[in-house]
Amino acid sequence: EMSGVWDVAMAASEPIIKVCLVSAIGWVCSRDDVGILNKATRGSLSRLNVNVLLPSFLFMRMVRTASVEALLKWWPLPMFVFFNLLFGWALGRLLLFGVHVPRPQQGVVLAVTAIGNCGILPLALVSAACAPAVRGKFGEFDEDECVV
Repeated sequence: EMSGVWDVAMAASEPIIKVCLVSAIGWVCSRDDVGILNKATRGSLSRLNVNVLLPSFLFMRMVRTASVEALLKWWPLPMFVFFNLLFGWALGRLLLFGVHVPRPQQGVVLAVTAIGNCGILPLALVSAACAPAVRGKFGEFDEDECVV
Protein backbone atom coordinates (compact mmCIF):
# COMPACT_ATOMS: atom_id res chain seq x y z
CA GLU A 1 0.00 0.00 0.00
CA MET A 2 2.82 2.40 0.84
CA SER A 3 4.54 1.79 -2.49
CA GLY A 4 1.30 2.78 -4.26
CA VAL A 5 1.32 6.14 -2.50
CA TRP A 6 4.99 6.56 -3.37
CA ASP A 7 4.28 5.80 -7.05
CA VAL A 8 1.47 8.36 -7.13
CA ALA A 9 3.66 10.97 -5.41
CA MET A 10 6.49 10.38 -7.86
CA ALA A 11 4.15 10.55 -10.86
CA ALA A 12 2.71 13.84 -9.59
CA SER A 13 6.09 15.38 -8.79
CA GLU A 14 7.87 14.39 -12.02
CA PRO A 15 6.39 17.18 -14.18
CA ILE A 16 7.06 19.74 -11.43
CA ILE A 17 10.68 18.64 -11.24
CA LYS A 18 10.96 18.93 -15.05
CA VAL A 19 9.61 22.49 -14.97
CA CYS A 20 11.97 23.45 -12.12
CA LEU A 21 14.94 21.93 -13.98
CA VAL A 22 14.15 23.77 -17.22
CA SER A 23 13.61 26.99 -15.26
CA ALA A 24 16.95 26.61 -13.50
CA ILE A 25 18.75 26.00 -16.80
CA GLY A 26 17.02 29.04 -18.30
CA TRP A 27 17.99 31.17 -15.30
CA VAL A 28 21.64 30.15 -15.61
CA CYS A 29 21.65 30.78 -19.37
CA SER A 30 20.06 34.21 -18.96
CA ARG A 31 22.53 35.52 -16.40
CA ASP A 32 24.65 38.37 -17.73
CA ASP A 33 27.91 36.88 -16.41
CA VAL A 34 27.27 33.60 -18.29
CA GLY A 35 26.45 35.44 -21.52
CA ILE A 36 24.51 32.74 -23.36
CA LEU A 37 21.22 34.65 -23.73
CA ASN A 38 21.19 38.42 -23.94
CA LYS A 39 18.12 40.58 -23.27
CA ALA A 40 16.98 40.68 -26.91
CA THR A 41 17.27 36.90 -27.28
CA ARG A 42 15.32 36.34 -24.05
CA GLY A 43 12.53 38.58 -25.34
CA SER A 44 12.45 36.76 -28.68
CA LEU A 45 12.32 33.36 -26.97
CA SER A 46 9.53 34.56 -24.69
CA ARG A 47 7.44 35.80 -27.63
CA LEU A 48 8.12 32.59 -29.55
CA ASN A 49 6.99 30.51 -26.57
CA VAL A 50 3.80 32.47 -25.91
CA ASN A 51 2.76 33.11 -29.51
CA VAL A 52 3.82 29.88 -31.27
CA LEU A 53 4.88 26.98 -29.08
CA LEU A 54 2.22 27.07 -26.36
CA PRO A 55 -0.77 27.47 -28.72
CA SER A 56 0.64 24.71 -30.95
CA PHE A 57 1.04 22.38 -27.98
CA LEU A 58 -2.46 23.07 -26.70
CA PHE A 59 -3.99 22.68 -30.17
CA MET A 60 -2.26 19.35 -30.76
CA ARG A 61 -3.44 18.06 -27.36
CA MET A 62 -6.99 19.13 -28.16
CA VAL A 63 -6.96 17.59 -31.65
CA ARG A 64 -5.63 14.31 -30.32
CA THR A 65 -8.32 13.96 -27.65
CA ALA A 66 -11.31 15.82 -29.11
CA SER A 67 -14.30 13.79 -30.20
CA VAL A 68 -18.05 14.19 -30.31
CA GLU A 69 -18.39 11.97 -27.22
CA ALA A 70 -15.85 14.07 -25.33
CA LEU A 71 -17.63 17.29 -26.29
CA LEU A 72 -20.94 15.88 -25.10
CA LYS A 73 -19.32 14.72 -21.87
CA TRP A 74 -17.59 18.04 -21.15
CA TRP A 75 -20.23 20.48 -22.46
CA PRO A 76 -20.48 22.47 -19.19
CA LEU A 77 -16.85 23.63 -19.34
CA PRO A 78 -17.19 26.02 -22.31
CA MET A 79 -20.47 27.25 -20.84
CA PHE A 80 -18.78 28.08 -17.51
CA VAL A 81 -15.94 29.87 -19.31
CA PHE A 82 -18.49 31.90 -21.26
CA PHE A 83 -20.40 32.86 -18.11
CA ASN A 84 -17.12 33.70 -16.35
CA LEU A 85 -16.22 36.06 -19.20
CA LEU A 86 -19.72 37.54 -19.23
CA PHE A 87 -19.68 38.11 -15.46
CA GLY A 88 -16.22 39.70 -15.67
CA TRP A 89 -17.38 41.96 -18.49
CA ALA A 90 -20.43 43.04 -16.44
CA LEU A 91 -18.18 43.80 -13.45
CA GLY A 92 -15.93 45.80 -15.75
CA ARG A 93 -18.92 47.81 -16.99
CA LEU A 94 -19.90 48.55 -13.37
CA LEU A 95 -16.33 49.56 -12.62
CA LEU A 96 -16.26 51.89 -15.62
CA PHE A 97 -19.55 53.45 -14.51
CA GLY A 98 -18.44 53.93 -10.90
CA VAL A 99 -14.82 54.99 -11.31
CA HIS A 100 -15.07 57.09 -14.50
CA VAL A 101 -12.08 55.62 -16.28
CA PRO A 102 -10.80 57.80 -19.17
CA ARG A 103 -12.03 56.76 -22.63
CA PRO A 104 -8.67 55.45 -23.96
CA GLN A 105 -8.27 53.03 -21.02
CA GLN A 106 -11.84 51.69 -20.97
CA GLY A 107 -11.14 48.86 -23.39
CA VAL A 108 -8.17 47.71 -21.34
CA VAL A 109 -10.21 47.77 -18.13
CA LEU A 110 -13.00 45.76 -19.78
CA ALA A 111 -10.56 43.20 -21.17
CA VAL A 112 -8.75 42.75 -17.86
CA THR A 113 -11.93 42.35 -15.83
CA ALA A 114 -13.58 40.07 -18.41
CA ILE A 115 -10.61 37.74 -18.82
CA GLY A 116 -9.76 37.79 -15.12
CA ASN A 117 -8.11 34.58 -14.07
CA CYS A 118 -8.49 32.67 -17.35
CA GLY A 119 -4.76 32.14 -17.55
CA ILE A 120 -2.82 29.28 -19.06
CA LEU A 121 -3.36 25.92 -17.40
CA PRO A 122 -0.40 24.74 -15.35
CA LEU A 123 1.07 22.51 -18.04
CA ALA A 124 3.15 20.56 -15.55
CA LEU A 125 -0.01 19.46 -13.74
CA VAL A 126 -1.80 18.72 -17.00
CA SER A 127 0.91 16.29 -18.06
CA ALA A 128 0.68 14.59 -14.65
CA ALA A 129 -3.05 13.97 -15.10
CA CYS A 130 -2.37 10.95 -17.32
CA ALA A 131 0.90 9.75 -15.82
CA PRO A 132 1.49 5.99 -16.31
CA ALA A 133 2.30 5.35 -12.64
CA VAL A 134 -1.05 6.75 -11.58
CA ARG A 135 -3.00 4.82 -14.20
CA GLY A 136 -2.32 1.40 -12.73
CA LYS A 137 -3.20 2.42 -9.18
CA PHE A 138 -6.76 3.45 -9.93
CA GLY A 139 -7.87 0.50 -12.00
CA GLU A 140 -7.84 -0.06 -15.74
CA PHE A 141 -7.26 3.11 -17.70
CA ASP A 142 -8.27 3.88 -21.26
CA GLU A 143 -6.03 6.41 -23.05
CA ASP A 144 -9.03 7.75 -24.96
CA GLU A 145 -10.71 8.82 -21.72
CA CYS A 146 -7.80 11.05 -20.72
CA VAL A 147 -9.15 14.32 -22.08
CA VAL A 148 -6.66 17.00 -21.11
